[in-house]
Amino acid sequence: MGTITSQVKKFGNNGSMSRGASAVSTRQQQADVELRVLLLGTAGAGKTTVFKQLQMLHKSGFTERHRLLYRHVIYFNVNQIFKELLDGCVQLGIDSSAIQPQIAEITVYLSKMEGKTQTQNLSSSHIVEVMKDLWNSSVLQQCFARRNEIRLLDSCEFFLGELNTIIRMGYSPTTDDILRAYATTIGTDEFVFPFRPGLEARLIDVGGLAIARRQWVNYVNNLAAVFYVCDLSGYCRTVEDDGVEKNSLHHSLAVFKEVEESPLLKKTPFVVLLNKTDLFDTFLSSLPLSTCMPDFEGPNDPFSAEAFIRDHFLAAFSRKSAIYIHSTSAINAQGVEKMIIDTMKVVMKKMKSNQSME
Repeated sequence: MGTITSQVKKFGNNGSMSRGASAVSTRQQQADVELRVLLLGTAGAGKTTVFKQLQMLHKSGFTERHRLLYRHVIYFNVNQIFKELLDGCVQLGIDSSAIQPQIAEITVYLSKMEGKTQTQNLSSSHIVEVMKDLWNSSVLQQCFARRNEIRLLDSCEFFLGELNTIIRMGYSPTTDDILRAYATTIGTDEFVFPFRPGLEARLIDVGGLAIARRQWVNYVNNLAAVFYVCDLSGYCRTVEDDGVEKNSLHHSLAVFKEVEESPLLKKTPFVVLLNKTDLFDTFLSSLPLSTCMPDFEGPNDPFSAEAFIRDHFLAAFSRKSAIYIHSTSAINAQGVEKMIIDTMKVVMKKMKSNQSME
C-alpha cells in the first residue's frame, strides 16, 4: 500500500537527500574525527526507533516537515493494521460472519488505497467509523489477543486507540506517535550527535532486510562499536526473511552470529540491545518461553527468561573483543539515550586500556 518507505528516506536526517557517492567518498575522513557506531539488527527489531530517539533528543524534536511526513506514515500504518488483522482472522480461522458488512466495506477501501501514498485525511470518509466498529468487535479482539501468531504492527493497539485524534483535521503527530510509526528502512541512515565536548558520534542505521544487511560491510572501517538490536518478543513470533518463514528470535541470533564472526570486526566491541521488554513481559504471561525454546527450564518470569536469552547471545559471541548486553524499550526516550551514552563511555575506556597495553 503505497511508497511510504521511499518518502521517509527522501527527507533524510536534515530534510534532504543524505546518501550517495559523496557520502561514501568522505566516510574515511569522518572516521578520523568521530566515534562511528554501526546499528544493526533484523527487520522490525526496533533499530530505527533507537535512531529516531537520538535524533529527536539532539535536534530538539522533529521539524514540522518531518511531522507532516510521519502523519502520512501513520495513515499508512492504520490501513496496514486493518489489513493485517483481517488477514489474521482468516489465518487463525476466526469466525467473522458477524462483521461481514464492515469487512466488505473496509476491503473495498483498502483496495482503493493499494499503490497510493497515504495523503488522504482519514476524516474525509466515514470509513473511520467502520474502523472503530471493527476494532471494537469481539472478532478483531480475538485476533488481537493472538497477535503473536500473525503479522501485526506493534503499534496496533496504540494507534487504533488514538483514532479520534489521528482523524482530526490538521493532525500533527506527537513525538510518541512518530516513535511508534513504522516504515521499513531501505539502505542506511546516518546521524551525528555530540558525545562529549570536542567529540561527536556518528550513528549509522542499516536496514534489517536481507538485501539491506549486505551493505553493512561498507561501514566497518574504524568503528567504535557495533550496536545489535534484538526483539525479545520475537521468541514467539515469526518473520519472513528472503522469502523464508523463521522464528524471529532464532533468526536474530543467527544474524548476530553471522555478523560477529566477520573478520572485519574482530577487534570491534559489540553492544546487544534486548529490545521490546514491555511486549516480552506481556507475551510471557500467556506464552511460556519454553514453548518456543524447549531448552529453557527456568521459572517463566521476565528476569529468568531474559537472562536465558542473554546467555544465548553470550554463547554465540566467540571473539575476544568486549560484549555488553542491555535490556530496553526503545520507545523510552531518556532510558535509551542514557544507556547508549553510558555504554559508549565504557567502550571508550576499554579501547584506551587496550591501546595502552599494545
